[in-house]
Amino acid sequence: MAQEGPNNLSQRSQQILYLIGGSIVLLTIGLSLLSYFFPYSPQINTHALWAVITISAISALCLTAVIPHLKKLESSKERLLFVFATGLLMRAVLLFSQPILEDDWYRYLWDGAVVNSGHSPYQFAPADFSPNLFDNSEQSSQKTLPLELVELSKANKVRFERINYPYVSTIYPPIAQLGFSLSNAIAPFNFSAWRALLLAIDIASFFLLIKALQSYSRSPLWAILYWWNPVLLLQGFGAGHMDLLLVPFLISAIWMTKLSKPFTTSALLAGAVGVKIWPILLAPLFMTYSGNKLKAYAKFILSFCILAGVILLPQLYHAISPEAGLTTYSETWRTHAFIFGLLEDYALSIFDNSGQTSRIFVAICISTIALSLAYWSRKDVDRLPHAAALTVLALILMSPTGYPWYLIWIAVLIPFYPNLGVMSLFITAPLYYFRFVLDEQDLIYQWIILPAAFGVPLVIFISSLLKEKRGIT
Repeated sequence: MAQEGPNNLSQRSQQILYLIGGSIVLLTIGLSLLSYFFPYSPQINTHALWAVITISAISALCLTAVIPHLKKLESSKERLLFVFATGLLMRAVLLFSQPILEDDWYRYLWDGAVVNSGHSPYQFAPADFSPNLFDNSEQSSQKTLPLELVELSKANKVRFERINYPYVSTIYPPIAQLGFSLSNAIAPFNFSAWRALLLAIDIASFFLLIKALQSYSRSPLWAILYWWNPVLLLQGFGAGHMDLLLVPFLISAIWMTKLSKPFTTSALLAGAVGVKIWPILLAPLFMTYSGNKLKAYAKFILSFCILAGVILLPQLYHAISPEAGLTTYSETWRTHAFIFGLLEDYALSIFDNSGQTSRIFVAICISTIALSLAYWSRKDVDRLPHAAALTVLALILMSPTGYPWYLIWIAVLIPFYPNLGVMSLFITAPLYYFRFVLDEQDLIYQWIILPAAFGVPLVIFISSLLKEKRGIT
């Protein structure tokens, strides 16, 4: 029996690529239609929820199935155009959907309106402006409230009342606030305007990713793993999560490092910290490529610290107030946590404050991993995306909050590091939705849902890591 030639294999892989792209489009249409079964309401349509979980997992499985075929296909303008157009169609479909069981965007719209009113979103909690509604009159009476913000809350009463965690000020850093402000300037309190802004930023991210992949001598077709990613689509465009704002900073920093531009890299990394605080963990990693001397390292860290400090100053100024969102988030929040949950509830429960002890322990572990990966990859810039992906993976697995939209952080890195264990996180991510029908203290949730969502991918990742020719040494 004659073996298939390279051209036949390439043609078959191309056909499978088209089939998978079309399948994810159809599945995305299904998710968009299902979204209308989830109006803002305490009632959950469990049948629709099961459908969302199933379709989301199948979509991610389809994306994973494309990996072996990407290895057989050469990049071409026609194929890249198909990839881009298909991903754009997926986003266009979701622009007409409703957020599924997510309400963070109400906070985004409020923050943007506050900024454009000339006030700091870190100074006031939303509950300050409606004490009767949120039963927070004692705290509000101690503050002098800007009249225009009081009127703003009244004029947008429905959206204002849906802001989550209203007792704390915003957790989002200043660069993210600029995004909220721009959206508000386009159309005040308009979710479609926010989605349009995310779309523009994401298109820019796609082309930056193409450039970065080419600089690392990787086929631009690997951008599929980002551009067609179902979790990114559902959580970014379906739910409107702001984590998409982080992507262009992160991918540009990786690209600029390859081009040996350390100051530009430090500025981009500082910008990433201005969107979400966590990229500070990547500073040691990027620093190792700033030069071969201690002086170069010092310059990089100094420029990064100065820029990040200036960017974060408005938020840090209010960080010590009792209602500061960043402080509350870092000290008390826990949602859909796997390793952290095991530490707090079992391994470290012997301590009086097991939650705080677990946070300290996790912070030490993640920092140690980040520093170790920086040391491991220091002599080969091509290892940078791998080390960054592993750092983010450790953060996601050990964090007290395991929201599925956090996977956007690593989605932009998997085109450089398409590890099966990492990809399986996107398949199991929809299990998060079970928290809306099960209590997180429920034994089923703790011992079935969470291990399936994070434990199974972790086992697959460790297994694949052991099989790699060059592991972490």
